[in-house]
Amino acid sequence: EKIGLENTTDNVLYLLSSKMNGLTNEVQTVLKVLSCFGIKVNGNIITYLNSTSQYCDIIVGIEEARSSGFISLTGEPSCYSFAHDKVREAAYSLVPSDEKHEFHSKLGMALINASKGDDLDDATVLTIVCQLNRNLLSLKQSSSSVRTEVSSLNYKSGVIAMNRSDYETASHYFSLASQMLPDNHWESNYELSLQLNIATAKATYSTGNTDKSQAALDIILKEATCMEDKLDAYSLVAFIHHSQERGEEAYTTCQDVLTQLGEVIPECVTPEENKKFIEETTLLLSDLSKESLQGMNEMDTSMQT
Repeated sequence: EKIGLENTTDNVLYLLSSKMNGLTNEVQTVLKVLSCFGIKVNGNIITYLNSTSQYCDIIVGIEEARSSGFISLTGEPSCYSFAHDKVREAAYSLVPSDEKHEFHSKLGMALINASKGDDLDDATVLTIVCQLNRNLLSLKQSSSSVRTEVSSLNYKSGVIAMNRSDYETASHYFSLASQMLPDNHWESNYELSLQLNIATAKATYSTGNTDKSQAALDIILKEATCMEDKLDAYSLVAFIHHSQERGEEAYTTCQDVLTQLGEVIPECVTPEENKKFIEETTLLLSDLSKESLQGMNEMDTSMQT
């Protein structure tokens, strides 16, 4: 029965592929493009592609594919969907196996160029990254600007995963982002390098990989150019020490940071001095309204997940 089912499936795919091979090259290209995005693709992706020189006839081809019954326009916002997953599979088979990775990355790069300057939603970012990541090995040979763009999009994808508390996926995206950075990235892409390592430290710690987290923090403390840019890293270092019941190391880290910031840390604090500190702090807060306090930035609790 299983063999019979496989034979039926193969026959269906063969018939669909044969029918598709009889279509014009333009329509075949459209089917190949759409198949790279899965069973359906959002209309905004098609709009971006249609604005490029490589895929400027895609809307026309889509209409022909719709009239042939292979795809349909559904949903709100609009999506282009294959009539069946086997239709999508047959369309994807039109792309030669040895060309698939490059075909995906060309789509990704076309989308990058078409969407430059736009504030992309999460779904669009993830869609573009999915195309690019199918051919990262080749993209590593690209120019520094291309590598930086691909790295930045993987970083954004990792942030999206972090916001969904999917730390394993976030760590994966951040790892790919790090691999794609050009060799001199701390000089040419300082802010991205800084934020990427902080994000890596948080994500890997949240998956239980403290070694990778500490390694990312060490890089920041080595490469960051000012104390302000190191503060988040020092905070995470102290938190990791504290979570591992290494209280003395956590205290020493905080003490060292405060000393570098010009604070004088007394060797010991008497009860009278402690009372004075509390009174002074209370006085500082006394003029603040409830609304002012509520408007202050919340503590970063992402490491406590």
